[in-house]
Amino acid sequence: MAVVTPHHVAVLALAPVVAFGLSIPAQMLAGVETRAGRAAYEVRTCTPDGSPVPTVNGYGVLPQGDLSLLEYADTVIVAGTRCPDVVEDGAVDPRVAQALRAARRRARLVSLCTGSFVLAAAGLLEGGRAATHWRYAQQFRRLFPTVELDTTPSAYRKAFRSSPAAPVP
Repeated sequence: MAVVTPHHVAVLALAPVVAFGLSIPAQMLAGVETRAGRAAYEVRTCTPDGSPVPTVNGYGVLPQGDLSLLEYADTVIVAGTRCPDVVEDGAVDPRVAQALRAARRRARLVSLCTGSFVLAAAGLLEGGRAATHWRYAQQFRRLFPTVELDTTPSAYRKAFRSSPAAPVP
């Protein structure tokens, strides 16, 4: 019988990270097991340099690694952020953009809330569709006019219904 390794999920946090969104992947996937009783997912949090990041709520988060976690991830989730460079200026650290572009070749990329700004700033949503927090929709459209932004409630329901992180082995 082949040993099934867990599906590796890297959650990228940029300061200040939206704490609620950062917690969702681990909360949703931590207890999922394979039919053989093994962990189906390994969820790890990372920041660009592995340093702690503040949340929008004022407390800090200690990540488990740096951008190198994206090199081995099966799924990369970009948590929501209120990073001014990203949300106000549409710019992302070149190291982050490069790591996300490299990860795209082998991993599924997902964003939560304003994490879509990060993917768009890295050039990964060019000509595609995206969703973001409704409060930031106008700003997203201004910064990324070539990305089709879907703000309908059904866009969010479809994303959760049709995009599981990975099937359970």
